[in-house]
Amino acid sequence: MTPDKRDDTIRICEGGIRLSLTDVAGMLGTTPERIATWVDEELPGWNDHLAEAIADFATREVATIYRKGNPANAEAGGDESASETKESSSGDVRRHPRTKGLDSILRANGWTPEFMQAEWDKAIAALEDGCPATTLGIFVRDGFTWDTLPAHLVPRVVGLADRLRANKERHDAEAAEAEARRRAEADARRHYIDHVEEVLVAKLDAGVELTEDEIADFLDYVPHYLDEEGEDGRWTRSVTTYCRTGDGRFFRVDWQRGLTEMQSDTYYFQPVEVTLHEEERTIPVIRRTWQEVTGETVLWSAGHAPASGDADVEARLVAKLDAGEMLTEDEIGEFLEWLDHYDEDEGDDGRWSRPVTTYCKTRDGRFFRVDWCKGLTEYQEDWYDSQPVEVTLTEEPGESTVIVRTWTEVKARHRHPGIGNPV
Repeated sequence: MTPDKRDDTIRICEGGIRLSLTDVAGMLGTTPERIATWVDEELPGWNDHLAEAIADFATREVATIYRKGNPANAEAGGDESASETKESSSGDVRRHPRTKGLDSILRANGWTPEFMQAEWDKAIAALEDGCPATTLGIFVRDGFTWDTLPAHLVPRVVGLADRLRANKERHDAEAAEAEARRRAEADARRHYIDHVEEVLVAKLDAGVELTEDEIADFLDYVPHYLDEEGEDGRWTRSVTTYCRTGDGRFFRVDWQRGLTEMQSDTYYFQPVEVTLHEEERTIPVIRRTWQEVTGETVLWSAGHAPASGDADVEARLVAKLDAGEMLTEDEIGEFLEWLDHYDEDEGDDGRWSRPVTTYCKTRDGRFFRVDWCKGLTEYQEDWYDSQPVEVTLTEEPGESTVIVRTWTEVKARHRHPGIGNPV
């Protein structure tokens, strides 16, 4: 921007008055050339649209920043035009040239400079008391005086302190109301946690469906009487949990347990009240005793052999075991795949896998035990860290007493309405 173009390129909209660069320079007590240089350095690439969008360019932002960056220009000695900024007028009111018309405003409203100064001092005191600054309050906070304000802002000085204090009262009331809401919500949450069973059962009795979070709370806070786990899906396992309340009522909850850390538990069904009938029965059982033939289990050797194309995988792998050779991990996988499974015991789930003990039976009636881990996600493969161990089986007939449970629904089952399933 060049000085000779300044009057045509810079127009600041301030209170409905369009100000040229010359006007702005006069307000700041410097020359148009210095303002042009400062603008080019501090606001590179600025244009008319940007200039008109900065409403306080001449009153606060530019004045404050320019004076901070150019302290010499804040004093009268910086320019010839600076001496004009501290001229005295009638009533010894020393004001900036941008407050032209101030005397007429005071006369029209019957205000005196002393009255205006008192109003300004009360505004300062209000801010010192912690009142939040409004737009005009920012001028007070930033050290301006009432007689250096733009003329259109001067009338707003009257009653400014009252408005600041009223604004503080409103803010304080809103803060108190917000705090009261927070305390009420916290009290309600504590009551809910302390009486979660009572609250949720009351909703079910009233026919109100629980949200998913409430169903999760039901399972967390109401004691479990029995858990029945179903088959694993790709990401979840179906679970049926029977909960018993403090007064002896039973509720069944069908839900899905996530099998990975990225898969949350899900609750598609509402808790359903059920009754329980238990009956003791004596049933015949076969008691099995497994005894190792080869001694302690050994770890598999390092390395992975490719799957064999032999027709008789069972004979080849059993022959290696009989010769005292260790199978590779791939061969143990083949062993489990090709031999018949006679019995299988599963342990508790870990984070990524489940321990499994499989008893395999060969065609000639020999038994081998394999301890391995089943991966629970598509990224966790099955792995085999123990060699197959030959065992013998002893079976004895016997009897066992079991509890046969019969559950009967009290109310019809409902799906959760928020999952997109029909009731």
